Amino acid sequence: MDTSSMNVDLQPLYVRMDIKGKITQLTFEEEIMVERSSLQRSSTTGSLKLICPKARINEIETRNMKYAKLKEERAKEKALLDLEKEQNEKSQLLEEKLKKLEVSKEEKKVDLKGGKWDLKEHKIEASDAELIKNNEIDVDEDDLPPPLL
Repeated sequence: MDTSSMNVDLQPLYVRMDIKGKITQLTFEEEIMVERSSLQRSSTTGSLKLICPKARINEIETRNMKYAKLKEERAKEKALLDLEKEQNEKSQLLEEKLKKLEVSKEEKKVDLKGGKWDLKEHKIEASDAELIKNNEIDVDEDDLPPPLL
């Protein structure tokens, strides 16, 4: 049978099909979305397949949409918590590194009165040099390292 001999009228509450002069009308229990509906005819068997999505959402679909929304919100919350946890771990690592740097700075401070001086391990900081220059620190010249040539 040729498709030109078929006429289909699809409405929100019913479908009317005129096939070879014979009219068949089907009614729907609920309104359908005419724009999203489709009609397919198999070329081998000639059977018709009418696909019509409902216009109104029923309770099951409402519940599924609600669960999907909750699932999405929980995923967002989890992602935020993971991000916050990662940031806390990074800040803790930075704090530990800063503490290590402070300890290493304290270890590298010059002991001018101790009489021991190692040029490879210790350097006079600019602030210490200014204090010595302004005579704000009492330093015996015997305790200072020899000048660099």
